[in-house]
Amino acid sequence: MPESSGCPKRPVLIDIESGFSLSAGRFMTTKGNVVRANGSRLRALFNPTSLRLRQDQEKAERAAEVLSNKVFVAGQLKHYGIKFPRTAKLGFIRDILRRAVEQGKCDQVPPFVRRVEEVLRRDIAPLDEEWETKAQVWQENSFAVRKLAETIGETNRKDEDHQRDNDREHDTDYEPCGPAPDQNLANASQPLDLEWLFGSYVIQFEGITEDWHMTDVFTLDIGELNDGVLMAAYDFGDVWGTMILSQL
Repeated sequence: MPESSGCPKRPVLIDIESGFSLSAGRFMTTKGNVVRANGSRLRALFNPTSLRLRQDQEKAERAAEVLSNKVFVAGQLKHYGIKFPRTAKLGFIRDILRRAVEQGKCDQVPPFVRRVEEVLRRDIAPLDEEWETKAQVWQENSFAVRKLAETIGETNRKDEDHQRDNDREHDTDYEPCGPAPDQNLANASQPLDLEWLFGSYVIQFEGITEDWHMTDVFTLDIGELNDGVLMAAYDFGDVWGTMILSQL
């Protein structure tokens, strides 16, 4: 499930001693988050012409650019338990990796690396399940908020169109004054689901309303969305929408 702002973060497990981590099913080196490439893949990168099909050779030639990345090369050596000087330059460690591939040292993962991976996969399984549940709830709440915002927006647009029509009628009839304040308040009120609401508030503050185009009463409706999530639908004239207030 893709992540976005506000969505619960996917769990990451790190084995500090070995220098490996696991997240979203990807077993990686902690430095650079390098995923292991298998031996046949590495052979193709070092020798694209070993592939039978021309199109595969061309793909391998383009992909071989990754061998110019020291972090990638060092990560592959770590995945296969091949030691190298930390201060060594790219060309030196790339030669080490090339020889290891040619000698078949990258055809099998060392037992100690495999054990680290198995432990991380075992320990992260319940954390991933918990994350999936929380992320699903967040996604459902986010969808409900967007749908409510769209509904409120459509209602506001209809109200504005209706108000403009009324204004035009008033201009045509040369009416000297608008409707009474009580009538405005009644028109501004929309039918509410009382079971959903925790509270509905009318906000009046002349210091604000004087600066807005719409001087109708401002409203704030607070209700429980689901799973203890409080959401507010607000209409402050030129500004309206929804927001999640808290998690009970």
